[in-house]
Amino acid sequence: MSENTEIEGREVLTTEDTEENAKQTEVTQEISGQDAGTEQEDLPVLEGPELDRARLVNATIEAGVDPIEMRFAQINSTYPPEPIAYRTFTYLNSVSTGVTGPEIYSTETDPTEEGIGLAKWNITHALRAARQMELAGRKIQYVTARCPWEMCLRDDLYDIVKGLAQEQGLAPETICLEFPAGLIRSTDPESRAKIRKSILDMKLLKVRTMVTGIGAADISPAALYEIPVDFFLLDPLITSMSDSRSKGANVAALVNFLKSFSADVIADGVYNDNQINALTKCDCRAYIPSSGYQGNVKHGSLRMRLEEAAAQHAEEE
Repeated sequence: MSENTEIEGREVLTTEDTEENAKQTEVTQEISGQDAGTEQEDLPVLEGPELDRARLVNATIEAGVDPIEMRFAQINSTYPPEPIAYRTFTYLNSVSTGVTGPEIYSTETDPTEEGIGLAKWNITHALRAARQMELAGRKIQYVTARCPWEMCLRDDLYDIVKGLAQEQGLAPETICLEFPAGLIRSTDPESRAKIRKSILDMKLLKVRTMVTGIGAADISPAALYEIPVDFFLLDPLITSMSDSRSKGANVAALVNFLKSFSADVIADGVYNDNQINALTKCDCRAYIPSSGYQGNVKHGSLRMRLEEAAAQHAEEE
């Protein structure tokens, strides 16, 4: 998803103007925040590698592959173990490179304007997903939308989120902005002050915030105090130690430490019922099951489509 890709998508539409290309261009414009009616005359003619990538875009569409897709993982309460929210994952699909998840592309896109554009797409579609689940009779607290932590260094996060919610005609409190752990690793006081303001702005909109990957790298206690997020998501490695005789007490201590900052803790990658019980005892309120979960709780697919997530209430009843 480079700047060239966005140009390619618009140029392909101009020269071939097929229904499939229109679909690709609509996605590109939605991510980049451009108006579909933007004039096209002054765009450069694609040549060499750029033309090859444009052809790849066409090949992806012609193969019937959605160029961008959001999947959902259920967030369960530990007691009783039932879905209370959903974490989202945005995948980029290509007939050449296959499926690329945020774990791979985020390291390159997060610090860029394209990363901001993708975050806007995530927020918009999280809002829509929350609304669709509501219409399906689901009673959930929120749907997450992954965003680069650098987005909190900007002065316009409040306006971005409020504007996207207004465009959809939906309440912003139905989503939770999910940031990687870089949000609480900054040692620069000026950066931390900007981040704090952005998080407080989200509270004004009643939008929840989450930091992921807790325990996978060093975190600053000062940043935890200054940046009042609503949720901490434990790294799967930390979760895997929750039922350990030798390390379980350390996990419980970490959960209690994080909760002292007036935030709830969610465990990512629960593997069995012993871990659910251990997490319940240390007042970890929620968890996300791993792909290899072996236990008695019935979960949906690890990363399901929206239709499956919206239909889960029928099984619960």
